[in-house]
Amino acid sequence: MIRLKSNEILVLRTCEQDMTSYNGFKWKKKGVVTAHDWEPTYRCGNGLHGLPWGQGGDYLYMGGIWLVLKVDTSEDYITGGPELTDKCKFRTCTVVYAGTREEATQLIYDNAPNGTIVFGLSLTGGDRATLTGGDRATLTGGDRATLTGGDWATLTWRKYDSDWKIDDGHFYRLTTVYVGENGIKPNTAYELVNGEVIEAS
Repeated sequence: MIRLKSNEILVLRTCEQDMTSYNGFKWKKKGVVTAHDWEPTYRCGNGLHGLPWGQGGDYLYMGGIWLVLKVDTSEDYITGGPELTDKCKFRTCTVVYAGTREEATQLIYDNAPNGTIVFGLSLTGGDRATLTGGDRATLTGGDRATLTGGDWATLTWRKYDSDWKIDDGHFYRLTTVYVGENGIKPNTAYELVNGEVIEAS
């Protein structure tokens, strides 16, 4: 767990493999980072940006370095308005992690308030699990699991198949659907019933 003061949050963002982002801004792998062009406006630019608690829009670069930032929301922090509805803007932060999507999103998830839907999160649950992820999440559940993902999420059920035997061993079948394809809707709970993915009742 990351120690946070009551006015601090974790913010998720990405950068290129060389640690650069928009306009060639260079991020650190650890430590304090400051935007020297800071302007306290409700517009993009002139500050550092990210997803508060990993929640928000789909503007992160999926193939880059994923960053977890500690941000003080009591000063030089802005969210909302027409250009910041799905992200936040701030002058200064502390980089606490730089690395993979899986580790960054898990770090946010482990420290976020209960019920937080984290962008890009990968979760695995057992039979009868209930899993919820944000946009581009990867969720895997067991038999009778209920899975809910945001836009472009991947939902997979792993179900034991007693009829499928090889060398006296039993195997599992995987059923995978993608949010946004074949009528699968974002932010809607689904379950696997008799081999068919249906909306959870």
